[in-house]
Amino acid sequence: MVNQELLTFIKQELARGITESDLKASLSTAGWPEADISEAFSLATGGTSMPQPGQSATPTGTVLLGAPALLGKAWALYKQRWTTFLTIMIAPALLSILFAAGSSSIENMGASSNPFVFSGGLVAVLVFAIINIWSTVALLHAIKGSSEQLSATASYGRSRHILAFVWISILTTLIVMGGFMLFIIPGIIFAIWFSFATFVVVDDNTRGMSALLKSREYVR
Repeated sequence: MVNQELLTFIKQELARGITESDLKASLSTAGWPEADISEAFSLATGGTSMPQPGQSATPTGTVLLGAPALLGKAWALYKQRWTTFLTIMIAPALLSILFAAGSSSIENMGASSNPFVFSGGLVAVLVFAIINIWSTVALLHAIKGSSEQLSATASYGRSRHILAFVWISILTTLIVMGGFMLFIIPGIIFAIWFSFATFVVVDDNTRGMSALLKSREYVR
């Protein structure tokens, strides 16, 4: 008897453009029996659902796409949305060029010791950091909202949790650094556990320690 959650997953992935061969390979790697995979594909492509009397809806394994499938999916998304992604990243790119040109000009004029120039430089660095973080969050929102064709402007508009993004980045860095001070191995473990924390903030709107714990659950 085919698991209903497996059937739903196959339908969703096929609708997203994942090829049947890549999806079958990923399901097989995750531990699904070949008979169940074949039956589920038959039902999914035929549009028929199957009841599950007396069977748990929890899958026997976590389905992870293989590297070729992930790269193919990422490339397809990029080809579809590259103009939006490029528009979002124009602002930080231009600021980087202006900042580099301004710093070079100040050094050439020998005005770096001027207190007004120094203060202006600090303000410029702060503005650059804010724009860079804002554009990063906007880019994640654009990727997340690809199914609804979220525009660059709308992506920036949804990026209201910059402080939460900065805070989770600082928190993750402090924890990982603390782990590296404890004979390196804990730092490596923490870096892996909390590698998705910033994505959790954007994707699930989860903050602080909850985002860290959720990242660890995703890794596990």
